[in-house]
Amino acid sequence: MAQINLKEIKCVPYQPVEVHQGYTDHSLHINVSNNKIKICDIEEKIKQKFIGGKGYDLWLMWHAVSGTTRWDDPENAICIASGPLGGGTWISRRRKEYCHHHFSPDRGPH
Repeated sequence: MAQINLKEIKCVPYQPVEVHQGYTDHSLHINVSNNKIKICDIEEKIKQKFIGGKGYDLWLMWHAVSGTTRWDDPENAICIASGPLGGGTWISRRRKEYCHHHFSPDRGPH
């Protein structure tokens, strides 16, 4: 097997926060065009309205792109989220706990 050489491009300091009912109330935004990384808070009203990984995922995608975003636009986003049970290995072996949304050329948003 070929040797893979990895190079650290960007580092962001992060202090783990207390997990409350499966949530840390943070999201990580990575811009692969300019290597900018930021940690954002998730507001309580969003947590109450868009429940779990799929809900967060849909909210993040809705706010990340516009109505005219195409699959090949530089502004396009890939959102990956985990619900409150996603970090537990006892449940993730039995069912899918991660979800993602993106635009594709053949099917549009999904």
